[in-house]
Amino acid sequence: MNQNILNLHNSINKYFSNLLETKYLKNIILDKNYNIIFDHTINFNGYFVNGLIYNKNNKITIKINPYSTESILFILIHELTHVLNKNKLKELVINYLIQELDLIKDNYIISDELICDIAGVLLGNTKFLNYLYYNNTYNININNNYDRFINDFLVNWKYCYRNNLFSITDEIYYEMVSDSKYGSYWVIEDKKDIFKNENRKELRIKTYDYIFNGNKNFNNIKDTIDNHNISFVRLSAKEFTMGTNSKKLKHNDYYNKMRILPSLDDLINNAEIKFHSPLKHYNKTFSKGFNNYQGKVKIDNCIYRYIIRIGIAKHDYIFYDITLYRLK
Repeated sequence: MNQNILNLHNSINKYFSNLLETKYLKNIILDKNYNIIFDHTINFNGYFVNGLIYNKNNKITIKINPYSTESILFILIHELTHVLNKNKLKELVINYLIQELDLIKDNYIISDELICDIAGVLLGNTKFLNYLYYNNTYNININNNYDRFINDFLVNWKYCYRNNLFSITDEIYYEMVSDSKYGSYWVIEDKKDIFKNENRKELRIKTYDYIFNGNKNFNNIKDTIDNHNISFVRLSAKEFTMGTNSKKLKHNDYYNKMRILPSLDDLINNAEIKFHSPLKHYNKTFSKGFNNYQGKVKIDNCIYRYIIRIGIAKHDYIFYDITLYRLK
C-alpha cells in the first residue's frame, strides 16, 4: 500500500470508527503525493489550529485537527489553497467587493488567510470535490454578480490545482534544519535572540525578570501534550537561572541557555520527542509529574540537545527548566 495512504489510515483509526471523507483525502494523496494525517496536537506558535500545511524536504504535509469544530473538507480546501498561486483568486474577490460595495478602484490588499477561508466556505463540500475528481457537473445558474463570482472562483481554483500553478512561499515552510551528523535541529531566529548583546553580568537578572513576567512575554504558550496554557512563577525563574543544570554549565553554555529562553515556544512546538514522566519535585509542587519536550537547537555555531520540563501542579502547568547538553 502507498505509504501516505497507510499514514492516513493509521491516523484515521486513532480518532474515527468511520470517516465518510476518506475517499476525498485519498484522492489528494494519490493525485499530488501529499501526506495527509489527523493530529490533535497541531499548533502554530503555541496556538492550536484547525489545520496546518508545511513543506519539509520538498514533501508537503497537511495535518487536520480531528477535534476541530470546522468540517474536515473545509480544512482540507483551506490548507490546499495555501499552496496555490492565489493572485487570480484575490483579484476575483477584490473585483467582486468593489462592485458590490461600490468602492473606488484602488490597490486593495487581501490576505492569503482570508482567501483560504473563502475557498473553504465555497468549495469545502462533497459537491465540489465530486466535480473536481469524478467529473460530476457543477452547474451554477448565473443570475447575478454573486453567482458569477462563485463560478469564476471555483473554475479558477480548479484550473490552478489541476495545472500545478503553485506558489510555495515561506508561509508554508514550517521546518527545521537538518544535517547528516546531528539530525534535525531548530535554529534560533534573530528576532528572538534578544539577549545576544546583553552585558553578561546583568544577563541572569534580565532573564530572571523575563521568566517571572513570562505570561506577558509569551502569548498564549501551550503545553501541547495536554493542550493547557503554561504559567510562569518565581520558581520558574529561580530554577532556570540558578538551578542544578544551570550551575553545571560552562560559562558560554550558560550564556547560550539564557539566550534561547525567548524561543521557548518554538522549542516546544518543534520538539522531536514529547513524553510524560512521574518525576516529582522535592517540595511536591509538581505532584502530578512533568511533561517533557526533547529536541535539538542551534545558536551561533553551537548545537545542544534540550529537554524542557513543564511541571504539573494541582491546578496549573508551570514552566520549570530547560536542561541543555552540548553536542557541538
